[in-house]
Amino acid sequence: MTSHTAVGQKKGRVVSVRHAFMPLAVLGGLLGLLSGCSTPPERSEGAIAQPTEELVAKVEPRSRYGNPASYVVRGQRYHTKDD
Repeated sequence: MTSHTAVGQKKGRVVSVRHAFMPLAVLGGLLGLLSGCSTPPERSEGAIAQPTEELVAKVEPRSRYGNPASYVVRGQRYHTKDD
């Protein structure tokens, strides 16, 4: 017999507390995962910012330590312009 408290017998074997509640734990976990997929997220009308004025590019001073020749943002490589 294991060190777990016996709950009952199943075909002549002693069933421990851990094994008695295992199917309930698995079922609860599956229901929890599925409930997260049951409803789509709500979208509000003002969720995406809309520019209120025309955007205009402007010249910015070089950084204090110099600008790199190129840089990567989200896997996309960008190159800085030469003067």
